Amino acid sequence: TYLDLVQKIITETELSRTIMETLAVIAWKYPVLQSEVTKIRTNKAYEHLRELEEMGYITREKKGRTRQIKLTQKFFDYFDIVEKEKLKEKFKGIADKQEEKLANEIKEEAKEEMIEKISKDEKIELENKEKKVEAIVEVKTEEVEIEKSNTKLESLDPDDFGS
Repeated sequence: TYLDLVQKIITETELSRTIMETLAVIAWKYPVLQSEVTKIRTNKAYEHLRELEEMGYITREKKGRTRQIKLTQKFFDYFDIVEKEKLKEKFKGIADKQEEKLANEIKEEAKEEMIEKISKDEKIELENKEKKVEAIVEVKTEEVEIEKSNTKLESLDPDDFGS
């Protein structure tokens, strides 16, 4: 997560974990609208944004029905980021790892679904084969019974029945 990078940059902080997570989202999406941050971080982000603004890490300016969030120089100084252009670069590796992790999870789920489907198909195929074998055994059994009956009939002497 973005929090990991922020925690690597600074080990002791006056920021709580949840506020740090919100700040990491802002840094990754920067510049970002407040509505986008709340979509990602839910309604708890409003309180985080208020605190971050009070501490001087962000500013918020009205933009339409929402607010534009900007990082302040205090943020860049605090996290020792000299060039604003390098901000996304610092978060890029984390984003790539998150995307790779998500892609692997999706692949694994698809693999499990395929295995489950194959297992179901194989089970159905096996059941169908068992039914065919049962039908063949039944037919063969009837043929044997008919053959026995025919053999008994042939062995009877017509004279035994009298006419």
